[in-house]
Amino acid sequence: RNVSICATKSTRTRTTAAMTTLSIPAEYGYVLAAAFATIPLNMFQVYQVVAARQKYGVNYPDLYAPPDHKNAKEFNCVQRGHQNTLENLPIVYTTLLLSGLRYPKLASTFAMIFVISRFGYILGYKNGGPQGRTIPFAMGLVGGFFPLIALLGYTAYETFPGFS
Repeated sequence: RNVSICATKSTRTRTTAAMTTLSIPAEYGYVLAAAFATIPLNMFQVYQVVAARQKYGVNYPDLYAPPDHKNAKEFNCVQRGHQNTLENLPIVYTTLLLSGLRYPKLASTFAMIFVISRFGYILGYKNGGPQGRTIPFAMGLVGGFFPLIALLGYTAYETFPGFS
């Protein structure tokens, strides 16, 4: 599949257009599937937060339990687990969607490692506090997050060799 992108450059005297073709590989569906996998992940984590709100009596609009709440640590660990995933998703989406244009299977594999680790991340945070998230966090970071960033850098290096 090819998508044509037209970029224009204007000066006072003339306008020039340069045509670039963006090829979307047939395997890009893996990339979209990996991006889609974050939806059930988010729904699962939202459920964990809603259940913790009910269990510990933390009402909206409070994002976190107040410091003097008797179950502040327990609730805040669940909420923080979800919040941390939301903070990381823009980076995961960007690296996945861009590096997936060149390496769709590799990018989607790294993204799925990140997604799967996030299920363990919130459960570990919920059940064991900050120390409970350590192993899933490391798995997601080393197996998914950092490789996606490195793959995006390598994709840029290969795509734009004149900039190296």
